[in-house]
Amino acid sequence: MLRRRNMELDSYNYELYNLAVEETTEHPFLFCPFARQCWGILGLDIPDDTRFLVIVSLFKDQLRYEFFMVAVILMSWAI
Repeated sequence: MLRRRNMELDSYNYELYNLAVEETTEHPFLFCPFARQCWGILGLDIPDDTRFLVIVSLFKDQLRYEFFMVAVILMSWAI
């Protein structure tokens, strides 16, 4: 039987840009500079410190077309 081990790191800070920011699941897809540039290609603005579900709602309002979630999924995959 396999036992799961908790992953413990010395630091959970985001290392790519040498920022003292704790890494979250949303950061690489929404808040890092590269991700913000990618979303900007679609004309989407992401406010700082906003929860994921609020951002999805903002995307829907900003994109204003029926298949907005397809664009969100494809851009997330591309990032």
